[in-house]
Amino acid sequence: MRDIRIETVARDDLDRIFAWIADENPAAAERVLDRIDKTIRGLADFSTGRPGRLPGTFEEIVPGLPYIVIYATETARRP
Repeated sequence: MRDIRIETVARDDLDRIFAWIADENPAAAERVLDRIDKTIRGLADFSTGRPGRLPGTFEEIVPGLPYIVIYATETARRP
């Protein structure tokens, strides 16, 4: 299992997503963040994403939601 590190900018995005949805439906906001979190945690065991738009990155679609998790593996980060 790989370690997962969530960058500050990604945490800020998650906070904004939660706040936007929670304004209308707090329970739905929790479900959305749970699904995003499950997708992120799944990457620790098995990275399945497509090549990303930025060099050295990959993208994993969050099932059933209009969100994409952008990530890099440690091997992709090495020069």
